[in-house]
Amino acid sequence: MATAVTKFRCGTCGEVLGLPGETASKVVRCGKCHAVLEVPEQARVNQRRRKAQAAVGDADEVGFQLRNRRGDDEDMDLTPMVDVTFLLLIFFMITASFSLQKALEIPTPDPPNEGAAQTLTIDDLEDTSVIVRIEADGKIYVDDELLPNQDALIDRLNTIMRDDRKTDMVIEAANEVPLRTVVFVYDAGNEIDMQRIRLASPPEEG
Repeated sequence: MATAVTKFRCGTCGEVLGLPGETASKVVRCGKCHAVLEVPEQARVNQRRRKAQAAVGDADEVGFQLRNRRGDDEDMDLTPMVDVTFLLLIFFMITASFSLQKALEIPTPDPPNEGAAQTLTIDDLEDTSVIVRIEADGKIYVDDELLPNQDALIDRLNTIMRDDRKTDMVIEAANEVPLRTVVFVYDAGNEIDMQRIRLASPPEEG
């Protein structure tokens, strides 16, 4: 910003003299006649007024620049934040685990025979079906033979299918048997391609 200059005339030679804004002395030397002159009171008053106005102008300019700087900060680029949000969303979608619910398919009776009695006993089916009995304590019997553990079930079923030509399976489980054990036996029959798997009611006590 330009420095304010207060002008007055030399009383000796009439030369116009300028009083720069930073000059605070009450006397100046004339550049033409070299006379030492006292600065008029009015000139000093005008100089102080101009200096104060110049200071106010500088303060306004600084304030305007600060407001512009705040405006630049408020105009943020949200693109990186949006990118990070989508990456997190994709990550959680990929790593989420989905549980597969198992269900047992229970065939419904044929419509023409709905009213007819179709009760079959274990004795009626034992010639063509593998009878798998599950006791309340979790023990599994395949055709009245106790399995040493559940892992031996598939091998035992395969042996019976090969040797005895039985392609159906009947599951007879006690009322206290957990459902997961019944599902395990049912899945084993499906795994070796049993043609038909039936669920039999446990014998009534007494």
